Amino acid sequence: MSRLNENFKKCRLFTLHSIDKSVVLFKGRPSLKQFNPKKLKKRRFKLWCRADWSGYMYQFGVYQGHQTDTDKSKKEFGQGGKVVDEMTKSLSGKNPIIILDNYFSSTPLFEYLKTKQK
Repeated sequence: MSRLNENFKKCRLFTLHSIDKSVVLFKGRPSLKQFNPKKLKKRRFKLWCRADWSGYMYQFGVYQGHQTDTDKSKKEFGQGGKVVDEMTKSLSGKNPIIILDNYFSSTPLFEYLKTKQK
């Protein structure tokens, strides 16, 4: 996974980025698989992705369940905010436009990203 993320970074970087979740269906037996009994396809992987306007994926990570956060300063952002922080680390100094949905959005996160941009 880290090798893929490194190769993704070698491509030209556009200004407009979207961070969202993605679902990959899978019928094997890995431990990271999500089970949702309300969905038609019940077994799947949940991924966090950062992509540009064309759909090219620059970075992704596999959701591994709820994890305790050791960094207390980022605890107020919630799970979505931690994902956004991780996905935007390589974008510092490039002034990207990042599009998020409600799951990832919070006022403390936006204030943190603004200070991080300087």
